[in-house]
Amino acid sequence: MQKIDARQLDLTHDVEGFIDRQQPGFTLEQPFYTSPEFFQLDKERVIFRQWQFVDHVSRIPNRGDFFLFTIAGEEIIITRGDEDKIHAHFNVCRHRGSRLCLEKQGRKRRLTCPYHAWSFELDGRLANARQMPDGFDPNDYSLHSCQVRVFEGLIFIYLGKEEEAPDFDYIADNYLPWIAPYKLADTKIATVRHFPTPANWKLVVENFLECYHCRPSHPEYCSTMGHVTYDGDGTEEGMEKYRVMYNRWLEKAKAQGRKVGYFEPPCPDQSLRVSRQVIKDNAVSTTQDGGPACKKLLGDLTDYDGGDAFFAFGENLYLLVSDDYVALLRFTPLDTLESDVTITYLVHKDAEEGVDYEPDRVAWLWEVTTEQDAKIIIDNQKGVLSDRYRPGPYSKLEGNCETFIRHYLKMLSAAERPTSKLNINPDDYTGEAIFSI
Repeated sequence: MQKIDARQLDLTHDVEGFIDRQQPGFTLEQPFYTSPEFFQLDKERVIFRQWQFVDHVSRIPNRGDFFLFTIAGEEIIITRGDEDKIHAHFNVCRHRGSRLCLEKQGRKRRLTCPYHAWSFELDGRLANARQMPDGFDPNDYSLHSCQVRVFEGLIFIYLGKEEEAPDFDYIADNYLPWIAPYKLADTKIATVRHFPTPANWKLVVENFLECYHCRPSHPEYCSTMGHVTYDGDGTEEGMEKYRVMYNRWLEKAKAQGRKVGYFEPPCPDQSLRVSRQVIKDNAVSTTQDGGPACKKLLGDLTDYDGGDAFFAFGENLYLLVSDDYVALLRFTPLDTLESDVTITYLVHKDAEEGVDYEPDRVAWLWEVTTEQDAKIIIDNQKGVLSDRYRPGPYSKLEGNCETFIRHYLKMLSAAERPTSKLNINPDDYTGEAIFSI
């Protein structure tokens, strides 16, 4: 395959050629991972046209609390206003474009620009602008805002045009039967871990979606998660070992009335996937010794069933839910070769640190795994930047990467995409939960 010089890109004319030239079952061509022009296209057609997870509501518990969220070159002010309503505004003053908030987080009665002291209400309305000329209408100068939805305590924003947003109610309705028992709105943040990753966001996502690398790279993950006996080697023998373990757990989970299986509601704009699976024999949580991570179970749960849940919400958020804690893995594109990986750990709102849980015990699995992944991804990006990089074939254990690339190229190509509103009943589907992460 002929190598394309990323410095000679004119995506106004070339993007469809790149998409048409993509070889099924192979990684992307180099410019997809290295070109600022492609990152700008990703921002416009993918990142800004999906709901993006920001944080848990417990981060801003009081009126006036705020924090800044950075994504794809934009800075967004997330704040709690009157009647506990969450707002999201671009951090751009409507006077002359200065940054409005300079602190990363805090509490404010109003949002006041440090340049000329224009001030805005927490809901974005202009409150004060000194010595403006006759005919000036404050209603014309509210902050540029994003759509906000809060689902089970999780804050999502949409940065694109309002009329193009995927139907959030459709997404929430399909996920609710699976996630409701954990009552994530009644949790709190136990600890947060950050992993700055100098690599293109698509390499970050592809790495997470496959377990082909688990055996050589993640000994702790392999010793903790039973599914690696299948995903780790792909053999019939490994598959059978996992099925025996899975079926033992399946009977136990069903006897407790717990949801099991795999469900993938169709949505062309926002890839969605949820499943529950066994951790491993005799383990109740994804801790180093298989014992509890927190003494207080989540939500309505009264006992462990030895399984965990996996929720994919687009390419930005993956929830790993044990019965006693939640790991929110947020992958945020920052720039062409810069991504942020942040893991927020939730426990029951009444759990006491040092009594019911220890942050390092809760964070252990995904802390060590993500540290290892960060090095893998950085080395991957360095190789992809080489003049000798060419697209390589995916293995049989990297099918989720193939699916992601197909979905990504579809979004990149389509100028207009209808949002799916199919009548899907999650309770009607109980497919087997064998998958790669």
